[in-house]
Amino acid sequence: MGRGLAVALFGCLAACLLDLGEPAPDGGAPDATTDALTGPAAIFAASCGGSGCHVGPDAPLHLDLSPDAFYASLVDVPASEAAGVMRVKPGAATDTQSYLLCKLDPECVVIGQHMPSETVTLPADQIATLRAWVASLPPDDGAPPEGSLDTTPPTFGGATSATAGPSSITLAWAPATDDVTATPDIVYAIYQATASGGEDLSTPTVVTPPGATSWSMGPLPPSTTFYYVVLAFDRAHNDSGGDHLEVSATTPAGVDATPPVFAGAASAVTKSPGSVEVAWSAATDDVSASANIRYLVYASATSGGEDFQSPDVATLPGATSALVTDVGGDTLYHFVVRAVDQAGNVDANAVEVSAQTSHVSFGSDVFPIFSATCTSAGCHAQPSPAENVDLSTAPAAHATLVGNYASECSMLPLVEPSKPASSYLLQKLRGWGTCFTGWRMPEETTPLTDAQIDLVSAWIGKGAPLD
Repeated sequence: MGRGLAVALFGCLAACLLDLGEPAPDGGAPDATTDALTGPAAIFAASCGGSGCHVGPDAPLHLDLSPDAFYASLVDVPASEAAGVMRVKPGAATDTQSYLLCKLDPECVVIGQHMPSETVTLPADQIATLRAWVASLPPDDGAPPEGSLDTTPPTFGGATSATAGPSSITLAWAPATDDVTATPDIVYAIYQATASGGEDLSTPTVVTPPGATSWSMGPLPPSTTFYYVVLAFDRAHNDSGGDHLEVSATTPAGVDATPPVFAGAASAVTKSPGSVEVAWSAATDDVSASANIRYLVYASATSGGEDFQSPDVATLPGATSALVTDVGGDTLYHFVVRAVDQAGNVDANAVEVSAQTSHVSFGSDVFPIFSATCTSAGCHAQPSPAENVDLSTAPAAHATLVGNYASECSMLPLVEPSKPASSYLLQKLRGWGTCFTGWRMPEETTPLTDAQIDLVSAWIGKGAPLD
């Protein structure tokens, strides 16, 4: 969704926000036949004005605020704009627990606009009435509604050891587990300090590839003690937190300054329109065992254009191949692989291997996926496409997606040509990502297959043309 579209949508919300009735005596939905509006209903009836903006099953953000549906749209429903927060959490009348109240509070930080608008604020007594209404709702049993966000952190015991070697310290841990994210998909953030308790937990020193159970920190200066905390993160970016178990080790006086001996990449084979597998023979080193050497993979659509400051893949120790994903279709890619020993020394080979990715087009490969899965029941189709994302025709879908920003994530465009990793559409299709919020798409139905998501990624990677 473009920034202009987002503003228009929030303006629509401001003009037609809520028509809240009193909760039924048993805590259920209000009686839609009530003629006399009181309390919250009276407050919002004037703001809504019957414009029809948020009425019906195709209402933007699936926020149907008609008298017989508003309760189900608000109570115990995850907020589209705020990960892990409900629109209205029964009995929880604070800004941090019920996002509706945050949207009404001009002092609360929100995504988009406050309600009713940035220039109009509800009187304090009306906000107090709304807080009292939320507080009066019977609390639920604590179970999240079906399709809600993953807010449960991984179970993780922290680092179990820190072993010093020449110019490096190797950390190890037992793998974490999670109720949603598979163990091989959990990543680990390592925080380093030179004083006990000095780790800055807001900025990790290293984030490992998924599934790692050890990592070598280096190169490090000799005769120095370093302290470490390791946290596990699931795909929803919940961190394991806990007691922040700390481990430490002191580097020896000797210094390993010799990089590994490595012949470089041996082959590159296209696996799908959006992925290539690169392989090599193991490197050797005068200090580090081959099983402890890791590899950095660099990709470029131009021969010799690899950016050696930013690897596309960092492998686990001992790997002899890597799958490079989120590459574009119809493109000749070039790859260089470099070896890294436990001290952090990197070899400087420039051996390049290449592979031509498979063909993919928007009209024949990508749009049919959207047409079959995203326009049913009028969800992303005219006359009222959800969140103004119109996927009813190929030209409309392309115009909606490419370069326009998502209402749920103002930092990322839905589709940024040539940059799958920066495209919010892929996060919504995968159900996870740095900016992911709301439901995985398509909503409340079978997720897309890995092959279908790969086609979308490959199309974005090749520049997202209307072809």
